[in-house]
Amino acid sequence: MVFAGLTLTSCDKNDNAIINGEVFEPSSYQLVDGGAVINASTPAEVSRMITRLRQDIIKAAENKETFTITINAAALNATAADNCLM
Repeated sequence: MVFAGLTLTSCDKNDNAIINGEVFEPSSYQLVDGGAVINASTPAEVSRMITRLRQDIIKAAENKETFTITINAAALNATAADNCLM
């Protein structure tokens, strides 16, 4: 027997995926003075964007400079309570 799965995802007018009412925009990063700003919707996308910044991070470290990464990920809204055991 072969089982196949099919998932349908709707999109908004800009082709951003809409899953369970959440809009997931394409991930991106922007270099700013002293670091970068990452916009992502999933942990995997945050990791992927950090990987793209690897050479910039290495260059800053070699020059003994700081490289600050700001992560904008509204879909990943988390609080300290998320990891507490009851």
